[in-house]
Amino acid sequence: MAIVDDNYCFRYIDIGCNGRVSDGGVFQNCAIFTALENNILPDGGFTVGDDAFPLKTYLLKKIFNYRLSLSTADKIVRTCCALHNWLRSESVSSYMPRGSVDEENIDEGIITEGSWRTQSYSSFLPIANSRSNHSSQAARDLRDKYQEYFLNEGSVSWQEMMIY
Repeated sequence: MAIVDDNYCFRYIDIGCNGRVSDGGVFQNCAIFTALENNILPDGGFTVGDDAFPLKTYLLKKIFNYRLSLSTADKIVRTCCALHNWLRSESVSSYMPRGSVDEENIDEGIITEGSWRTQSYSSFLPIANSRSNHSSQAARDLRDKYQEYFLNEGSVSWQEMMIY
């Protein structure tokens, strides 16, 4: 379980749960769940999860197509998160130089794809689609509010071109 900010830095990680526990179960037992449920995090953002998570006022659902399964995932992920954050703050020009990640020009409606897209990720496996979660009416209403905003006053002139 991880949350990253708009600068690709990890702000929260929860690693180490048994692999047999569902993602939704891991989420409900982590510290960030309590903070989100009690509305004690700063306003102005939201989290995004896959279909294993319930739709909430603070959590939008999206289908993620891949997952990575490693036998030593706990140590690897913790180390990667710490190393990533350190490199993002100390080696910006050499760690993630311009052009390595997608960049968006919102004035012109142009997304320049990063070089990461040309790399092979053959170790990722598809996730089965699950739709067993139930969401509150408040969460569905908030999702609809975001949708309405991004289709109207929050829209940009070129967004329809980006739908594949």
